[in-house]
Amino acid sequence: MSLVSKCSPWGLGLCLCSSMAFAQDLTTSYNASKIHKLDLEINSGQIEINSRKDGKVSIQVTKTRFDEKVCDLKVGERSGKISVETKKNLLTSGECEVKVLVYAPAEVKVEAAMGSGNIAITGPFKETELVSGSGDVLFSGLFEQLDVKVGSGDVRGTALEAGADIKTGSGDIDLNYKAIPSKGKLSIMKASGDLKIITPKDAKLKSDVTTASGKFLNEVGDTKDAGFEVSVTSASGNVNIEKQK
Repeated sequence: MSLVSKCSPWGLGLCLCSSMAFAQDLTTSYNASKIHKLDLEINSGQIEINSRKDGKVSIQVTKTRFDEKVCDLKVGERSGKISVETKKNLLTSGECEVKVLVYAPAEVKVEAAMGSGNIAITGPFKETELVSGSGDVLFSGLFEQLDVKVGSGDVRGTALEAGADIKTGSGDIDLNYKAIPSKGKLSIMKASGDLKIITPKDAKLKSDVTTASGKFLNEVGDTKDAGFEVSVTSASGNVNIEKQK
């Protein structure tokens, strides 16, 4: 069942969604000209975000395993910021798992935080921050500014065209570049797990790689005057910079 939000306003455009007001799905949309930021804070489940060009922001939240007695779901807009948040009473047992599907223009700043579960986003987006305690983070397309923090889980990027700042505790990192920009920086700090960066055959970059344990391979080589830098600090695991086959 899918329906438009009918939450009662809480004075500032924020509404509380409970079992008394909704079935399993919540769908709502906004005029993107009035929205500058999207803030998602999800206890567990999945987040999927896609770029769109029609001037709208749409959000669909599906309660997959959601105990109404211990979980709250809040969806609302205030001062140009859309918030989607799930909270759980930590003193009781129960699941608060939801799936969030978002479509938004590239100009909207995206901040998505997941406690346990996967995050997937398809650009372009200008400014993006993705945080996962446990779970995989997947991103594809152009991100002018991208920050990724993962406690435990794999990170995979495809069709990339810009730098990023990535920090992981454990898990593999695979980044596939469609094009290497003329300037910028890819900064990666990882505790454990392998890192693979695939670039076009004619890529020009310079690398600064420090590994405590693991092998380092750079098929591309360093170009002294290159404007794009790959900086890697690795405690454990291999680091490969490879050319597309």
